[in-house]
Amino acid sequence: MFDIKPTQEQKKYATDLVNNYNFGNRGLGDGSKEMQYTGMLGQTILADLLHLPRPTRRNRI
Repeated sequence: MFDIKPTQEQKKYATDLVNNYNFGNRGLGDGSKEMQYTGMLGQTILADLLHLPRPTRRNRI
């Protein structure tokens, strides 16, 4: 099991991303803003750990 603590900068990045774009426009199982934030934060952390580009409006892991 891993215990990875997100940085304040990662949290802000995910917050800004979710506040600027609604990733829940698929119709079914869209997820609340809180759920979208959790997903974007996880993707941001994983991208940073693997030295990959962070998720954006266009590219998500």
